[in-house]
Amino acid sequence: MKFNKLLLILLISACFSSFAQSNEKLPKNLIVNILIDANKNIYIEETLTKKVEIDQTIKKLVRNTPANKYEGVTYRIFADGSLRHGIIMDVDQLLLKAYQPINTHTQKYLLDLNANKLDGSDWIDKLNKLNLKALRIN
Repeated sequence: MKFNKLLLILLISACFSSFAQSNEKLPKNLIVNILIDANKNIYIEETLTKKVEIDQTIKKLVRNTPANKYEGVTYRIFADGSLRHGIIMDVDQLLLKAYQPINTHTQKYLLDLNANKLDGSDWIDKLNKLNLKALRIN
């Protein structure tokens, strides 16, 4: 009888231990949103940025982020559907040149910015309400 109780206690403690470990939140990637409009204006988060300033803007953004909070970075590039893919790739390469930790991902989306009304200052909030899986190109 004592053996059964001991076995039951060990089994319950093992279950709680594994449950606690699986609920532990692992750090995620830092998500950086980039918007390229039809006029080839580049917005990194809410900041209008020139191509030559992408390097400094990304480094400043990363420097102001706690180091232990994220494992890597995910660049989400949202571009107007009328742009050529080469422009998007150029921006992607500049982003990777500015900051590329081991765990880096790039997601590219083509959007109709006017139809989705993503031209205002709250474009990130509007963007998060869209079904992005249907719009992804890579």
